[in-house]
Amino acid sequence: MSIWDKLKVISAVLASVLVPLILGVVGHRYTQALKEREVQSRFVELAVDILSEPPADEKRNLRIWATRVINEYSGVALDSATARELVETFQLPTAATARDYTTASRREREGFELLLAGRYDSAIAAFAAAEAAYPTYHQVYEIGRLLRRNRNELADPATRGRIIRQIVDEYAWGAPEDLLSQLRAQLAE
Repeated sequence: MSIWDKLKVISAVLASVLVPLILGVVGHRYTQALKEREVQSRFVELAVDILSEPPADEKRNLRIWATRVINEYSGVALDSATARELVETFQLPTAATARDYTTASRREREGFELLLAGRYDSAIAAFAAAEAAYPTYHQVYEIGRLLRRNRNELADPATRGRIIRQIVDEYAWGAPEDLLSQLRAQLAE
C-alpha cells in the first residue's frame, strides 16, 4: 500500500468522524443563538409593556430597568434624554399597536402545520392571521408574503422545495423548532 493510499484511507476516516462532529457543534450553536434571540425578544416585549403603562413614582425602578433592556436588546439604543423621558413622563402608545401574543403564536404554529400538510391557501391565511394578531410577530409576514407571491407555483415540486428551503433558511427566527425539523425532513425526502 503506497503512502497516497494510506493518506486517502486516513483522510476518509477523519472526514467520516469530523464532519458529523462539526455539523453537530455548529447546529447546537445555531440553536442556542436562536433561543437567545427569542429570550431577548421576550425581554424587549416585557420592557415595552412596562413602558406602555403610565409613569408613576412607585414604578420608576421598573421603568429604568425597561429602558436598559431596550438599550441592550432592541438593536436601537436610546439616547439619555429619551430614556429619561420614558422613565419620567412618556407612556408608549398601546391602542394602535395592540398585540395578541397567544393568538399570533397559535396561528403561526397552525401556518407551519398547514404548510407541512400541503394546504398552502390555509397556511397563507394562518400566517396573515398571526400578523394581524401581533404585527411583526416573528417572521410570519415574510413567510405569508413569500407564499402569496409564489402561490401558483407551489404545485411544482422544485419550486415548492425552493420556497420551503427559503423559509427554513431565511425566515425561521422564532418559529416552532419541532415543525421546522419536520420541514427540513420533508426537504431531505
